Amino acid sequence: MDYVKQYEDYNTNYDNIINILSEILEAGEITQGSQERLEEAYVDYNQSYSDTITLFQGKKNTSINERIDKIESIKLNANIKDIVNILTNNGEKTTLYLDEDGVLYIDGEKIPELKQTKLIVDEQNGKIESLVSDGFVEDADGNKVKLKVLYSTLSQTVNGIETNVGTIEGVANDANSKADAAISKASQLKQTMDGFTTKVQSMESTLDITVTGVYNEFYVSTSSTELIGGSWSTTRPSSATTGYIWMRTAARNSKGEITYDDPTCISGIDGKQGPPGEPGKPGEKGDDGVSITNTEIFYFVHTSKTSAPNIYAAGWTKNLPDYVEGKFLWYVTKITYSDRTSTFTTPAYLSSWEAKHESAKAISIANQTAEMFQWIVQKGSTSSSITLTDSLIQAIASSNIQLSAKKILINGLMEGSGWKITDEGELDILDLNVRGNFTCDSLNVDTLISADIPPALSENKTIYVSSGETISQYLDDLPLNLNGFTVEIYLTSNTTENLELRRHVNGPVNIFLCGNTIKGTIRSIYNNAKYSIYGGNSTTDTTMGSIMPYTSYNVGSYYYTTIFSDCPNVNLYNLKVYGDSVNSNSVGVGATQKSKVYMENISFVGCKYNCRTYSMTELYCQSSSGLSTGNSWNAGTGAKIVLYPGQQAGGGNNTFTSGNGQIISTGVTFASSKDSGSNTTTVNPTTTRFETFKPKYADTYRSSVYNNWEGRGKCRQGDWGYGDCNGYWFYGSQFAEVKGKNITKVEIDVTRSSDIGYSASTSHVFQAHTYSGRPSSTPSFYTSCNKTLSLAWGKKGTVTITDSTVLNGIKSGTIKGFGIQSTYDKSHYSALTNGTVRIYYTE
Repeated sequence: MDYVKQYEDYNTNYDNIINILSEILEAGEITQGSQERLEEAYVDYNQSYSDTITLFQGKKNTSINERIDKIESIKLNANIKDIVNILTNNGEKTTLYLDEDGVLYIDGEKIPELKQTKLIVDEQNGKIESLVSDGFVEDADGNKVKLKVLYSTLSQTVNGIETNVGTIEGVANDANSKADAAISKASQLKQTMDGFTTKVQSMESTLDITVTGVYNEFYVSTSSTELIGGSWSTTRPSSATTGYIWMRTAARNSKGEITYDDPTCISGIDGKQGPPGEPGKPGEKGDDGVSITNTEIFYFVHTSKTSAPNIYAAGWTKNLPDYVEGKFLWYVTKITYSDRTSTFTTPAYLSSWEAKHESAKAISIANQTAEMFQWIVQKGSTSSSITLTDSLIQAIASSNIQLSAKKILINGLMEGSGWKITDEGELDILDLNVRGNFTCDSLNVDTLISADIPPALSENKTIYVSSGETISQYLDDLPLNLNGFTVEIYLTSNTTENLELRRHVNGPVNIFLCGNTIKGTIRSIYNNAKYSIYGGNSTTDTTMGSIMPYTSYNVGSYYYTTIFSDCPNVNLYNLKVYGDSVNSNSVGVGATQKSKVYMENISFVGCKYNCRTYSMTELYCQSSSGLSTGNSWNAGTGAKIVLYPGQQAGGGNNTFTSGNGQIISTGVTFASSKDSGSNTTTVNPTTTRFETFKPKYADTYRSSVYNNWEGRGKCRQGDWGYGDCNGYWFYGSQFAEVKGKNITKVEIDVTRSSDIGYSASTSHVFQAHTYSGRPSSTPSFYTSCNKTLSLAWGKKGTVTITDSTVLNGIKSGTIKGFGIQSTYDKSHYSALTNGTVRIYYTE
């Protein structure tokens, strides 16, 4: 029965779609995995539907004339009673019944399989297709929400409705009490609701179409391999019939439609009379022919759909049994012959037994699906406009939305408050606060603000120091990490300053005095960068520059014009180094703590000690001149001085070593006269310096509602209804670096966050606090900075603080950070980021 197998295949694929949809409805969401399963199920279903229609249409197209000819060929000249007896096998079958008054009754409880299958296929594919395009929906309060609806190519059939699975992207109303959560990606089944309910109701009519009876038909053929020369009849062939007898099983439904299984040859030609005997003797009688005397159909309720039951198992019955959930119906035909022997046909599975039950299940699922769709989409929605129900919008507004998928594909723009994802896959966020680890392949930023990661130089830098400026201010402004780039500084006029070479690393710094004078000292401590100081305006210019302090840098009982500590790469070229004007124990060049110093063409003027080294320092001098009043070259505590043979500066004693110090001076001629010149500096310079500190983190304490830290990495002030906000930047113990300094001012760089508070300019009130990190108790500010700064959304600004209480608090080590606090209302509600602090001091 090829149509039975085809119908089973169709039902299997149809059930698969129903099961997947049921899982989706129970879960309340469509995941990537369920979408892929729907796509696969639809392909299988569509193919089986096409094959089923083709098969049934071929049977349907049998011409009317052929059917009429067939009826006429088997027509019986009998009255109605004779016909009923033939059709019911003399009353054995109960499908038809003729009472004494001649009234004919037909049992309509069961329906044959073929027409039922055809009706279900036609009904299920009478589709209503709808596509959803861009439109608007309204929430419970009438606020319009713009939707962008995109659909995949998935198309599937659900009980007569073809639906497309798509995604709805939208921006929900920002009102907190209405729809605070946006629909960023919610999968939705779309369909026209008005047609869905009607289609479900129309399917109920298929429940009345079911199997009413199963019987056998016979065909007498001249061939054992094909049907030739006969016609089908419900009457069993008589014993006198010659030829090959074929049989098939027919199933009739309540609408009178009949389906058939494949015919089988069940009997050969009757035996013929035996040959005549020898002359004079009668021949032997030939074997009697054997004919079919009866056929009976038996049914068996089995546990398997694919493995047939044994013919001799207990449980076979002549009566068509009622449906049993989870069981499968098999049938056989018992053929009885005139010689009183019998055989059974091969058991066959009867799928139509389950048809009525499966139809009822399908309608139940369809009704549940319709109810859920009506809860999601308002009645009256069409293919061009969908309106979500108030119940759905309220549910979204008050629920956590979870979307699980193997892969989420987004085409087009996604946008929220302060962020968006472009159709090119770029993420644009106004402010990003990550509370945990952040991992990426590459990070490109314009400005990196971190207390733990110092900024780095991004290119070679050339600086010209003009009159009134200092070299120090430019060095202070350089990132400590030179990042392999070169810095060149040109002094265009004399400068009065004590130059401190800061803690730069990973690059060279070249300072060209261009024949000018630094009226002060040079000091370098803990430097990994390569520092080179030239007297001229290039590396080859031999013009002399001067270092001439009024009072030198004091270490112990010595006063150093230049001193280098823990500096592995210092180079001095073409310089006149003066002893100070005040102290007698002046030293021209000092080096300690494993420093390495190279000198070339150095003139010492007015120094008691030209050069003094100790603590494992190494110093090499290519050439020098001048005469000191004390020891010219001093090497102590493991220090080593190497003097190139030739002219070198001399002194009262040319060399002096102690503590295993070493001076190599073979071939050296020490100077015996002073170099010309005198120290003319008359004032001690006051140098303004500054230190830059970036916050470790920022946070806001919200009192009156939450009474706890917010934890979003921003400084907030005011009150938007979620508590009185006080914002804090925490710097750890960084301010200890300027403790005891003569602090002159403080600058704080800030940026106002967009989408927080009102966009118009808002005044921010700055405060100082005493915490290195978040306190466990309610925090409070130490003092007001007496400074305000008004900023609109997205604007940057710098506040300058000169309040003496704040400056003295930093100097004493009491103040450790800053924050903002203003009036607790919506008009002052705002948030600031950055918080970089520069503390200026003089020395």
